[in-house]
Amino acid sequence: MTGVVEDCSPDEELLVESVKKTGRCLIIEEGWPFNGVGAEIAYRMGRRCFDDLDAPVERLTGADKEVQLTAARAWATWEGSTISLLPDAARAAAFGEPRYALAFARIECHYFQNRGFFDRDDQLLANATRLKDVPGVIVHGRYDLCTPASTAFELHQAWPLADYRIVPDSGHAMTEPGIVHELVSATERFKA
Repeated sequence: MTGVVEDCSPDEELLVESVKKTGRCLIIEEGWPFNGVGAEIAYRMGRRCFDDLDAPVERLTGADKEVQLTAARAWATWEGSTISLLPDAARAAAFGEPRYALAFARIECHYFQNRGFFDRDDQLLANATRLKDVPGVIVHGRYDLCTPASTAFELHQAWPLADYRIVPDSGHAMTEPGIVHELVSATERFKA
């Protein structure tokens, strides 16, 4: 990244260390009308430190039911709106249904806060050599906004025996036609 944000950004590692120690990140943006850097800093901290922030858990599990539902609906509706290549208003609405939203957001947040219950962030890749003789298929949507395609590629590099399928017209949702096709095809190949 080049330009103003790079030139004006505070020490990112220091901010990350602070978030990890305190569980908080407060960004006061005074220059937003003039393309300030607050949004960029918020993005970077959210991307690198989300698991260390206390606010998502507090909002989803606190005593105020209205705050819980507002946070859960925002979380789940965003996910329901971004997991496929093409918009699906019905899915986004279903994700925003109160009972679903609360359950979905709390479960996902629980996994994020516990780092997916891995001992370390790269545990899957670090241990992928254990799969070296196991046949498998890695299916990933080209336009997945939730999980970058680079993660599927890195897994394939560590597990070369796996068939590696990038679906050109899909996002993250397993219900997208291209993803369904690859998953069913893989299942049929293993069944044979």
